Amino acid sequence: MTLVFEISDTGIGISRDRQKVIFESFRQEDSSVTRKYEGSGLGLAITKKLVEIMNGTVFVESEIGHGSTFRLVFPDVAVVPALNAVRKTDDSDTENIVFENAGILLVDDVQYNRVLVSGYLEDSGLSVLEAESGDDALSLLAHCRHSGNLPNLILTDLRMPDKDGYSLTKTIREKDELRHIPVIALTGSQTRASLDKINALFDGCLQKPLTRARLISELKKFLPFRVKTNVPGNTGQKPADDTRAEMQVRASAMAEIIAGEFIPRWEEIKDMFFIDDIVSFSLDLKQSAEKYKVRHIEDYSKELYEHTQTINIDEIERMIALFPEMLNKISEK
Repeated sequence: MTLVFEISDTGIGISRDRQKVIFESFRQEDSSVTRKYEGSGLGLAITKKLVEIMNGTVFVESEIGHGSTFRLVFPDVAVVPALNAVRKTDDSDTENIVFENAGILLVDDVQYNRVLVSGYLEDSGLSVLEAESGDDALSLLAHCRHSGNLPNLILTDLRMPDKDGYSLTKTIREKDELRHIPVIALTGSQTRASLDKINALFDGCLQKPLTRARLISELKKFLPFRVKTNVPGNTGQKPADDTRAEMQVRASAMAEIIAGEFIPRWEEIKDMFFIDDIVSFSLDLKQSAEKYKVRHIEDYSKELYEHTQTINIDEIERMIALFPEMLNKISEK
């Protein structure tokens, strides 16, 4: 398909003789241009270069006094018709997986991401060691090597300050005592060029936003595991800690926490709508829901977090608007 982005404004407009000049970086130094067309600066020149790198074109249509429309055109963009099917991977193959005698090193400079992955791996049988930078990871690996307890696998984000995921993995590959450890890349974006680079260096790759099903499926390729056979619910009997009375106690405690802590935060979020605050809100809510075993709140918080990672504003707004209903649902149970 041909993918087209259009960005329009209602500004002063740009005269025909100036419409090409604003894309030329060497002409931006002309102060008469930047004074008259405030904000053009080098941004359009950089945009033009980035668009051309992606085999696209950018141009402007403008009328003096009526504003401008900038159009970015990308031809021959591949379409993946099975995307929804891929994202709706059945969790049944991964829900009851338990890994045996294994540990992983999780490297990510963003605490939220580490909390999410660690949460996904609770009750998986894995021990998780966390590092917030490439240098931190190498220090931990050196300590683990001396203690004879190296991790069985490494998950690392690609984009980190100082030593990024690429540099970290290259260093690991250069060390005889570490090169046998599988390293899986965590990335928020993939292009054909970056994917080729990742495949040449890493043992696997996981796209953000991460789901538990995809994480477990990838780990199964490298780590020994077994499938739970005595899963609660298969026999028609509830586990001892799932009696109705205890469920009600936990639900009541969760309701108090939501009313006292999360409703005030929600009031601020829905008015200000800062993504960082929503991310923090969703992860804190998930942690409380896991503690009190309130499944629908946990599912809600996971879904909200995943929408923040793709910056899906429509879905984030929908989820934020639904939050008061969560308190009502707890009361109904």
